[in-house]
Formats: sequence, C-alpha cells, structure tokens
Amino acid sequence: MKKVLIIYASAGDGHKKSAEAIYDSFLKSKDKDIKVHLVNALDHATGFFKISYEIIYLLLIKYMPRLWGFFYHMLNNRFFYTLSRPFRRAINALNSGGLKKFLLKEDFDVIISTHFFATEVISVLKGKGILSAPLLTVLTDYRPHLFWIAENVDLYTVAATSTKNEFAERGVEKEKIVVTGIPMHNKFNRGTQENGP
Repeated sequence: MKKVLIIYASAGDGHKKSAEAIYDSFLKSKDKDIKVHLVNALDHATGFFKISYEIIYLLLIKYMPRLWGFFYHMLNNRFFYTLSRPFRRAINALNSGGLKKFLLKEDFDVIISTHFFATEVISVLKGKGILSAPLLTVLTDYRPHLFWIAENVDLYTVAATSTKNEFAERGVEKEKIVVTGIPMHNKFNRGTQENGP
C-alpha cells in the first residue's frame, strides 16, 4: 500500500482548502492501494512558531496590508531574497524538528505540499538524503513568489500558463512545471450533483 502525505500550513485558508480538495479527490477515488494523510505542518512545529506564524500572518493581512505587501514584494526581489534565505533556513530548521521526526517515522511514498514552509523543510531533507519520497508542490497563488522555489521539488503544479512562464523565468525547469489550476473542492465545479446544472 502506498502512503501519500498531503501537507499544508494553517496560515490563511487557501493553502488548507487546496490541500483538502486534493485529499477529497483521493478519498473519492476509493483506491484501496493508497492510504492518504492530510496534515498541518505547523502541528509538528514548535508551539511558539505555530502560534506566531498564524497570528502574525493574520494580523498583517487584516490590519497592516500595506506592510504585508511591502515585505511580500521585498522578499520576492532576488537580492533581498538571497540575503534573507540563510535566516529563513535557520528559523525553519530550529522549529521543524517535530516535522522531521514525523516524516521519518511515517516514511511516505509521495508528498504533496500546498505551502512553501513544508516544501522548504522537505526539500532540505531530500537534499541531505534523509528523505527520498517524490515531492510535488502545489502553488496556491497566481503569481509565483521566490519562497515557493526549492531545489529538490520533483514537480510543481501551477494555476496558469503565465504562472508557469514566470516560474521558468526565475530558474525552475519547465519540465518540472505542470499547469493544473488551483485545486478546489468539487462542490465549486459547475454541473456537479451538489450544485446542480
């Protein structure tokens, strides 16, 4: 039996909702040879990191959107991203010990990530030879941010051709990028039984 991990981070609802949509698709397939797990990466991080990650994100989005926009665009600049990358790696490493233990214990056959925190941590573990499972990263944004790029991702799925082109311009091999759209729950599809024609 193959074990599939779908992992997200509970910072905003979009990453979680996409992960849930993928999870539901697996459940609906009723493939008895696949066991699928839906996991919040922050549940396996340190308590302080989880709380601060969620709270800071929500505070910035709700009360300081301009400040959020400033940091978003600044860290999407190659120069500032390169400067911040060692700090990001150190912070993620300090706070993801529980996630590493969980991944080693469960030994998944395939990992699907809908958040850049999980992607970055898993990519580093793959680079060190600690994990070998294929890593598929599902972008939940239409514009690709540099935070999504990790060296050991086997496949990216993106929202649109423009997203793929932008990602390729930033150095990701085109063969590793597939345009699928952003995963949504089946109830949002037209013509389904839940919604009617």
